[in-house]
Amino acid sequence: MWGKTAEIAAQYVRKGSLIGVTGSLKFEYWNDRSTGVQRSKPVISVDRLDLLGSKQDNEQSGGNSSMGGGYPDDF
Repeated sequence: MWGKTAEIAAQYVRKGSLIGVTGSLKFEYWNDRSTGVQRSKPVISVDRLDLLGSKQDNEQSGGNSSMGGGYPDDF
């Protein structure tokens, strides 16, 4: 995340917050310097961030979120 989206995330998103993310997923690949083994990591470019509320907000409302349904606890 960059710019205004990153500022909003830093201010409002905490562990346990329910968020929606729209963007793209790609993988970066490189060779490990010490072993020569190919490594990779996922990179998510966020185009849109939706604040859906916290787990506590979701539990207090009986499992209903602004998207019309509940989420599993480990989501």
